[in-house]
Amino acid sequence: MIHSFRGEWRVREETHLLSHDEEDNRGRTNILLDCNAVEIRRKGIVSSRMRFVKDRGVEAEYITPHGQIPMTTITTEMSSQVNATDGKVNVCYTLQTDEKSLSENRLEIEWETTEE
Repeated sequence: MIHSFRGEWRVREETHLLSHDEEDNRGRTNILLDCNAVEIRRKGIVSSRMRFVKDRGVEAEYITPHGQIPMTTITTEMSSQVNATDGKVNVCYTLQTDEKSLSENRLEIEWETTEE
């Protein structure tokens, strides 16, 4: 599944922040990147906070209109390339709940600056 969004990219100290609106979730998504981790924060109908750190399991927040679902992300691979005008991050992770594997996932985030 591929999604494309127009958004903003800022760099603060060593952290990159990508943010965009999500119409289908009626909210906003922020993606924070640094040399050790990727974090995705979604606010809207569904709110979540997922942090990816290589070779670690991290508890995730996933809140729906029907309640919270406890989850853990276990990141098996993570790589990134960041330049002055664009970047790319790849994350492979397992999503677990109650210590049972739900799915194996791959997340690829690419961005580039555009002149308007």
